[in-house]
Amino acid sequence: MKKSVFNLIIISGMLIFIVSCNSTTRKEPVKSVTSTSEIKTSDGIGADLIVIAKDIITEVIVKPDSLGDPWEVEKVKNYDGKQMLTYLFENIYNKKLSVYDIFTGKPLDPSAVKKIENEFGSDLSKVGKLQFLEDWYFNPATDKIIKKIKSVSFAYEFKRESGLPVGYKAIFKLNTDQ
Repeated sequence: MKKSVFNLIIISGMLIFIVSCNSTTRKEPVKSVTSTSEIKTSDGIGADLIVIAKDIITEVIVKPDSLGDPWEVEKVKNYDGKQMLTYLFENIYNKKLSVYDIFTGKPLDPSAVKKIENEFGSDLSKVGKLQFLEDWYFNPATDKIIKKIKSVSFAYEFKRESGLPVGYKAIFKLNTDQ
């Protein structure tokens, strides 16, 4: 008898837990414990988004050492930036696009970009690193995380002394939230 009552209590508790976990409606909207920001989501609908992080820097090596960590190779296997890079350089030289020095933030004129490009032999396949400055948000209405890219910095690879890994030299920064 005691065992049956105990089993009934356990089963009832499990059912209540399962039903409460499967509930898809919220009685109250999620309140932010940090600041919120009104920005447009990708579909153009404004929403109160919870700020997860501001000015996060993420780096991606788009030309990893094929003999190194296989995950580094796998995660960028679908990267193909040649068309984008060709477009960017053409528009910099045509003065349709402004780019900036990565360290000072000052605008770079086309001649300065050309000088840097000559350093890597104008071989766009040597552009091996991208660095993103981002803000991250959580949308409680959709349970989605949104990344807003504020800028992208580009760097080309160069060989260092024997035995040392490839190094990267900054080319320019492109602001995307102007």
